[in-house]
Amino acid sequence: MPRFGLGIGADISNVPVRVGGSSFVNEYSLVFDGVDEFGTASFGSAYDFERTDPFSLSAWFDLGAGGNYVIMSNRAAAPSPYKGYALQVTDVGKIRFALQSTAGFGDRLIVDAGSISSLLGWYSVIVTYDGSSTPGGCSIYINNVSQAIITVTNTLSTSIKSGSPMLIGKQPDLATAWNFNGNLDELAVWNKELSSDEASEIYNSGAPASLTSHSASANLAGWWRMGDGGTWDGSNWTIPDASTNSNDMTTTNMEEADRSTDVPT
Repeated sequence: MPRFGLGIGADISNVPVRVGGSSFVNEYSLVFDGVDEFGTASFGSAYDFERTDPFSLSAWFDLGAGGNYVIMSNRAAAPSPYKGYALQVTDVGKIRFALQSTAGFGDRLIVDAGSISSLLGWYSVIVTYDGSSTPGGCSIYINNVSQAIITVTNTLSTSIKSGSPMLIGKQPDLATAWNFNGNLDELAVWNKELSSDEASEIYNSGAPASLTSHSASANLAGWWRMGDGGTWDGSNWTIPDASTNSNDMTTTNMEEADRSTDVPT
């Protein structure tokens, strides 16, 4: 169910508008119910990374409640051990970055960082990875602050390439557990290890900016604006990939009013 949706008959007097169609305005996010709502971006080789590839993930989120939640996951749905990578929020308020190999659950890299509360509104999270398959190769920024990395598992040594679509708000090997509860906005994947200055540029003092104007825009592997530019077909939303890769996202089990005017500012 939506928390801050824009339903029929809603007052739109305070909704921002585009002037001349050229200025970047962040008007919308998507609200996920934590039950069965999620998004699927078509498979893209641009973000089907190997463990030796440097890459980064960025997202804005506002939790609806505490719990284990997946922000984005490029993990295979089958067979076990569900190889790939994922960005999550844990039930103890940590940001978790996980890379899972083809060899089994004993062959993976998992790091945690930070402290997240469901009561404090919007967060920016940016994860960077240098391709070294080590905890030292991971950096996590929360609201533009670099966090101490906590090693959970450090045994990764084989391939993580999943050949799978990107799931938004869901883990592929779990039916509904860990489905995201809250708002998601401006999710992006980058095919490089972003520098601290590049991470700060995404944070932009707490207000999302156009990633096509970012200094590393050539490295955008995927960018889903989570409402802006989206279209409703009567059953679900299609969210265009605003990078040059055209891996659009389609939602499942969502409502028209799940496009929300609650955004980070």
